[in-house]
Amino acid sequence: MKRYGPLDAIAPSLAMTARNDTETRDHGARAVMVNRQVRIVAAVWQIAYALVHMSWATSAGPRFLNGRESYFPGGWVPVVLGVLAAVGCLCAAVTARREMGDTGRYVLAGFNAVAGAALCVYSFLFPVIVVSLLFEGARPGSLASLLATGSGIIGGTLCLIIAAGERRLAAHPCAACGRAHGRSPESRAEQAPVWAFTGAYLAVVGFVARMSVWLNDTIAGRWPSVASRANGISWTAIVVFMVLMTLAGTLLPLALAHRWGRLWPAWSGPLRGRAVPRWLVLGPGLFVGASLTAYFGIAGMTAWIRGEFGGPFLRLALEMGGYTLWGVGLLVAAASYFALTRPPCPQMDTRSGLMGPMDVYSAVRMRQSIRRFTDQPVPRDVPSAEPCQYPSGSSQPTTRRLTSTDDIDVAGPPRWARIAGTVGWMAPILGFVPLHLPWIFAIPFLAHPESFDAWYHGRSNGTESLPDGILGIPAGGFYLAGLTLLAILGGILSLGLIRPWGLVYPRWMPLLRGRRVPAWIPLTPTVLGSALMIGYALTLPLKIPRAIAEASPADPFTITGALVGLPIFLAWTVALPVAGWSYFRRTRRATHQFSASA
Repeated sequence: MKRYGPLDAIAPSLAMTARNDTETRDHGARAVMVNRQVRIVAAVWQIAYALVHMSWATSAGPRFLNGRESYFPGGWVPVVLGVLAAVGCLCAAVTARREMGDTGRYVLAGFNAVAGAALCVYSFLFPVIVVSLLFEGARPGSLASLLATGSGIIGGTLCLIIAAGERRLAAHPCAACGRAHGRSPESRAEQAPVWAFTGAYLAVVGFVARMSVWLNDTIAGRWPSVASRANGISWTAIVVFMVLMTLAGTLLPLALAHRWGRLWPAWSGPLRGRAVPRWLVLGPGLFVGASLTAYFGIAGMTAWIRGEFGGPFLRLALEMGGYTLWGVGLLVAAASYFALTRPPCPQMDTRSGLMGPMDVYSAVRMRQSIRRFTDQPVPRDVPSAEPCQYPSGSSQPTTRRLTSTDDIDVAGPPRWARIAGTVGWMAPILGFVPLHLPWIFAIPFLAHPESFDAWYHGRSNGTESLPDGILGIPAGGFYLAGLTLLAILGGILSLGLIRPWGLVYPRWMPLLRGRRVPAWIPLTPTVLGSALMIGYALTLPLKIPRAIAEASPADPFTITGALVGLPIFLAWTVALPVAGWSYFRRTRRATHQFSASA
């Protein structure tokens, strides 16, 4: 009969703790690798942005919407911003795997934050151009303005992501979840801070101030204007716009601050108690907040101060100030929502080691109370509640490749997700691409030959700003080729959402094979692409009747061609977010199952 020693009782807990440390090191190693990859990609992007704008500054650039790329001076200004952003991203990439003091990290974070904010402010017209394309259609210079401002927004966002990462490194966060335990919220159920509620209700006040001007104009008969009535008014579009505007000014800011914006409330039926999809609330909050702050708070206020437009002071103060307050309030509330909805720490689990979630929570609150209500340092006998740090003596995390998808505890996609993923790759690759291939090679299939040729070679219908083409390729051909490439990538993305290589990098990728695919890599383009396609699809009930009524040989494409591509587009619009939702649900709580030899 086997005899048990004194350590046998705690052997299972010690084994789980060792496994916990292994998972933590591997998670930290993957985080370091992904962070360095993001920094390298960001640096390459900023260099390309600076070089393109340098060529525009030294020679004639493309024709932009309204005659300029940004409200701010062009020329060498975007070149300087791109160079500064590239320097910050390169420094962050070089120091990603090196030891660096906290002060240096904070300096690097501040530098990248300033560069990223400057790029975003310079390109603040991007959301305005997107909305203009959705509701008004393409105009001369729209494509060039969309690409230029969109590249600036992407570069600025990458800089801000790097700045946030550097700040987290300086704050010595948890290696598994990125939180500073004891200072950061631990779950969605926690109450938002006071400043989040303040920002949310200031946004509502700003919305009410702006709508008071509109209500006064409506009662006085100044809205709609005489010019709008003469050009014709689409009341359906106005009603849709006003409904969306009201939701963005009332429901959205309150959802960013209140608990029911993070967890479905009791009256939501089968959804009650479940987590609200993060980007369902956070995405519109950031988009609307950044757009209003940049357009009205920065550009509008600057133009008002410089005297570029005038009017009654009270009216302008309510209008411009209301928009600015609305946008800033949304951004403030969105910052709190971002922190409260981060995925839970994978180590705060009763199966992860000797310390359970209630113990960690109690330790966190104990240390927090000592720091808040006394001036004394935290005693050493108080638990630190930092179960996710690297073990003592290990300054650099180790890496490990996964042998197969069996090493990842992720359920397979359900049947409805497999159907959605299949439709999601078949619609663009077998439907969208064959329809556009003749057009890429200037074959007027389902198109009006004369107007198609003029559009294809940059002479009409929105391509006039690029008469010489792009890189020697006609403007229409370049646009169609880019659209087809995006469709192919979108089809591959849809397939990856339901296939094993969407979870683990395949063997033919030398440096990454066998590693876990970070969930944000497929989910980010899925969310952005789904949002754009759904937003465009919502405008189709307004555009299709108008296009049919105003169809003429002056249009490049026939109504038949548009109607043939419509079901393909709608099928893709539905399938991509459905497959993405399944991928999100399957991977949000995934844990690695390591073998005994790890």
